[in-house]
Amino acid sequence: MSDVSTVQLSILQTPDADGRGNVLFLCEDGPEALVLKAYRRRSSRWQDYSEALVSRLLLRTTGRCAGARWRTELSANRLWAQHGFDVFRVVDKPLPRNISPPATWFEYCPGRVLRDLIRDQDVFWEEKMVFLRRLGSEMGRRHSLAMELQEPLLIQKHGTLEHVMISEERMITFDLEGSFRPGFDLLEALAQELSGYLRSIAKTTGDLCENSFKALASGYEDQDLLKKVVDWGVNGKTLYRHLTRRQDRRRRPINGKVAALDLLHRLL
Repeated sequence: MSDVSTVQLSILQTPDADGRGNVLFLCEDGPEALVLKAYRRRSSRWQDYSEALVSRLLLRTTGRCAGARWRTELSANRLWAQHGFDVFRVVDKPLPRNISPPATWFEYCPGRVLRDLIRDQDVFWEEKMVFLRRLGSEMGRRHSLAMELQEPLLIQKHGTLEHVMISEERMITFDLEGSFRPGFDLLEALAQELSGYLRSIAKTTGDLCENSFKALASGYEDQDLLKKVVDWGVNGKTLYRHLTRRQDRRRRPINGKVAALDLLHRLL
C-alpha cells in the first residue's frame, strides 16, 4: 500500500443525519482492498458518560462511547478468530493522517448480508435453509465454547441476520462493538443473542418462520443447551429476565424477541 498519508478513500457508510455514528471508508489503493472503520460518538458526552455508568454498574455490558466500542470489537474479533469463528480480518496498518482514532483497518469482503439473501425471491428455499442451519451450527458451537470457557466476549450482543455476511464460501459475523462484561449471567446472554436472531428471522421470513426456526435449531449441535437457553428466555425467574420479557412485550407486541422464543420453545 502507498504512503498512508496519501491513500484514496471512498465512503461506504456515512454518519447519521445529525453527524453522529461510525464512518466506513473503502481503500482500493494497494494489493488488497481494505475497509477503514472510524468509530465516532453516537450521543452527547454526557449521555456517553451516563450510559457508561449504567452499562458498567447495572447492566454489566460494555460501554457505548466510541473508544469502548473500538476496544470491544478489536478484542472480540481477535478472540473469535483465535477459536476459528469467521470474522473480518483485522489489518495492522497505520491510520491515514486525516483520520483521527479510534479506527481500525479490516479486510474488504464483497458479498450480501444474510437478511437480503433470505429475502431474495430468486434464491431457492432449500438453499436459504442451508444457510440457516449453518448459522445455527456456528452459533451452537460458539455458545458451547462460551459456556465452557465462561467467556462472555464469545456471545454476540446484537445478533441479527443483518450482521452476517455471505462472501463466496464464507459466513462472516460482524458488528461486535457491544458485549457482556465478566459477571454477566451467561445463560441470559445466550438467550439475548438467540432471541435477536429469532426475531430477525421471523421478520425476514414471515409466515415461513416456523420452518426457518426449525432449520436454525437443527444446526445447533448441543440440543440440551439449546433447550436450556430457550427455556430460560421464556421462563427464567430472575428480576432481570422478568423485566426483559415485560419490556419486550410492551415494545414489540408483534414480532418481539419473547414471542420468537415462545414459538421456538413450542417447536422444540
